[in-house]
Amino acid sequence: MIDLVVAMVLMAIIGSIVTGGIAQLYRMTDATDRMDEAQSQASLAYSGLQPEIGVAYDISEPGAGAGGDPSVEYVTQDANGQRICHQLRLSGGMLKARQWPASATTAAAVSATAWRVLASGLSAPGTPDTDTGAAAAPQTLHFPDFSTPSLTNLPSATPLQLRIRLTATAGGAKGSTRRDTQTTIVAANSAVRWHDPVACSLGRNTP
Repeated sequence: MIDLVVAMVLMAIIGSIVTGGIAQLYRMTDATDRMDEAQSQASLAYSGLQPEIGVAYDISEPGAGAGGDPSVEYVTQDANGQRICHQLRLSGGMLKARQWPASATTAAAVSATAWRVLASGLSAPGTPDTDTGAAAAPQTLHFPDFSTPSLTNLPSATPLQLRIRLTATAGGAKGSTRRDTQTTIVAANSAVRWHDPVACSLGRNTP
């Protein structure tokens, strides 16, 4: 009888250990999945932007757009040599993009173009940029020499760079996970000497 009781106690102990181990493994797996999902959201957005911004001729000064949503514009050129305005906007947890001909002269021409969603589950970063000291903003103009962030102190041929910092959030069975991400894209066809801080500004305050 004593042997049976001891065996039952041992089985209960082993069972609780196994159950606890499985629960811990489940929590770790869920957290890993959420982190991977959060990272993939930001990576999805960045990979789509690299080909466009990488050949941009100019980048505007990032700031608040319609509804106070963080926005930035950049200029590219199509196969026919026509300049195209592009805009990025972080709104409602989504990073969105649209484009319109740089020759457009009315806000209606901009609002007539459709937004495309690059990624969701994103928000502005909660901390300043540790390299530049720039305020916590999703987009900032960024230069390789952190000691001379002013355009006037840089060689005229220095290309513009757009740094994008986003916090990605993904939910799971045990809550949500946030991950800070960033990327810096060099606009190869741009240069400080012809930088226009209000490039493609027609779309800045257009919903």
